[in-house]
Amino acid sequence: MMMQVRVISMPGLVRRNRARQRLTLLGWPWKFIDGVDVRGWSTQELDRVCDQQAIRQKFGRLANLGEIGCALAHQHAWIDFLASNEASTVILEEDAIPGPDFETRLRGLATLCDEQVEMILLYTGCAVVYAESQRTLGSITISRCAGRADHALAYWVTRQAALQLLAAQTPRIRALADWPLPLSHLKAYVSHQPWVTHDSHDSIIDPMRNKRWVGLRFLWRTLKQCLTWNKVGMHYHLHDLVFTRLLRWRSVMRLQVIAHPKGRTPVFASVAPKQIKP
Repeated sequence: MMMQVRVISMPGLVRRNRARQRLTLLGWPWKFIDGVDVRGWSTQELDRVCDQQAIRQKFGRLANLGEIGCALAHQHAWIDFLASNEASTVILEEDAIPGPDFETRLRGLATLCDEQVEMILLYTGCAVVYAESQRTLGSITISRCAGRADHALAYWVTRQAALQLLAAQTPRIRALADWPLPLSHLKAYVSHQPWVTHDSHDSIIDPMRNKRWVGLRFLWRTLKQCLTWNKVGMHYHLHDLVFTRLLRWRSVMRLQVIAHPKGRTPVFASVAPKQIKP
C-alpha cells in the first residue's frame, strides 16, 4: 500500500482550511487525523488519559491541556498508521508548510528500506546528533539523534518506531511534548535539510506555556531530580544537561547541533550543522 501523509488537524479551525489548501497541491495521498481539544474535559476524563503524577516525577511540572491534546493526537496518528498495511508514514502537524520539493523527497522515503533507520525528523528547532553518524539517503543528509530533539512538526516513521512511541504513552500519557521517550533510544535520525517550515500562528499550545524563567525552572527540576534520585526523571533531565551542555569535548564524544531556520518561507538550502565547540 502506498505511503500516506497523515496530518494532525483540529476540526473546524481556520488552520485546517489553510492546511487543506497546502496539501491539495502536493499531489500525494494524505488524510487528516483529528486533533483532540481537551479544554472542556472534566478532571476525571483527563485522569483516564493522562498520568499527571508520572509526568510531575519526570519533568517537575504538570502537563497543560494543550500538551495533553497534542500527545493524544499523535497517539491517534500512530494507531491509525499501525492499523493500515503501510510500512511507513509521514506525520505532519497542521501548521507545517511543505517546501517546493516535498513531493519529490516523499518518493524517496516511500521506497526507503533500511533496518538501521526507523524514524527521520523532517524539521527540528534544535537536535543533538552524533557527528560521525552522518549519512546520505538519496538527496537528503541525515544524522542519528544523540540527545535532545525538538518539535514533532514533521517526521517519517516506520512501524517499529511507531510501536515503541505508542507503548511509551500506553495506557496513559506519561510524558510531555515533544516525544514520549528520548529519540536516542530509537534508530531515529534528523534531516540536515528542513522539509517544512513552521507557521505557529494561532497555536493552541504556545499560549499555554509560561516561557518566563525557563532556564531557572530547568535547573531547579534537574537539581530536584538529583536530590530525589528518581532514575527515570534523572535520565530525561541529565540526558539533556550532560550531553548538550557539559560533554562538549570532542575527546569525549563528537556531537553536532542541527537547527532549522524558523519562518514561513520554505527553505531547502543545505543547512550546515553547527559544530559544538570544546
